[in-house]
Amino acid sequence: MKHPAPLPLFDKKAVCSLLGLSPRCLENMVKEEVFPRPIRMGRYVYWREDAVYAWHERRFAPQREWVDSHAASNRGRHGRSGS
Repeated sequence: MKHPAPLPLFDKKAVCSLLGLSPRCLENMVKEEVFPRPIRMGRYVYWREDAVYAWHERRFAPQREWVDSHAASNRGRHGRSGS
């Protein structure tokens, strides 16, 4: 039987580096339940890559929507003459 390939895992250092956070900030975000809880393996903690990216997408969705809406409104303005 074929097993699916394991998903990539990020350790605490990788998550902090990717998101520009200090380890203490990441720990506080987990404690406050604004970031996914890690999986503990021995004395180390890991996050699934897809969980980190999903959190990032949800966290920054309002900013992306704002940029998209303003880009659309700016395209409409450039097409008008006499402004």
